[in-house]
Amino acid sequence: MDRWRLQRGHGQTVWRLPNYPNWGVEVQYSDLGKRDLVARNAAGAAILTGTYKASQYSVAGTGTVPLAGNFSLLGKLGVSSNRGKVSVVGQTDSSNKTSVMAGVGVAYNFTPALAVRVEYEDFGKFGDGFGGSVRANATTVSLKYAF
Repeated sequence: MDRWRLQRGHGQTVWRLPNYPNWGVEVQYSDLGKRDLVARNAAGAAILTGTYKASQYSVAGTGTVPLAGNFSLLGKLGVSSNRGKVSVVGQTDSSNKTSVMAGVGVAYNFTPALAVRVEYEDFGKFGDGFGGSVRANATTVSLKYAF
């Protein structure tokens, strides 16, 4: 295991391929949290309230391009298993959707083992529920330690 990152609701591990230090495979889980929903009529008055909860698991190939100084560009492309659950007035509707996931980012290495990363990830479509569809993405700032 090359590294492990954990932040509130998000964890991932990345394995680097032997003899190819700029390529790897990443396994990730994200609890994307619970959000309040409000359905409104044409006049803007609330007619229904509820919640939407989302989570995902993914596997992706990763690539790193070293830049000047201690900076690197990051990229990932893979598949995400997405789960969404809508709860409205005692009713629930859940959906599972497999989607393409992609991400880009930049890293700064303080040492060969310690780095900070800023990443944007698009997990794709989470499915349809109660007449609407949901996509999810995340922007993260994280500290990476390799051992």
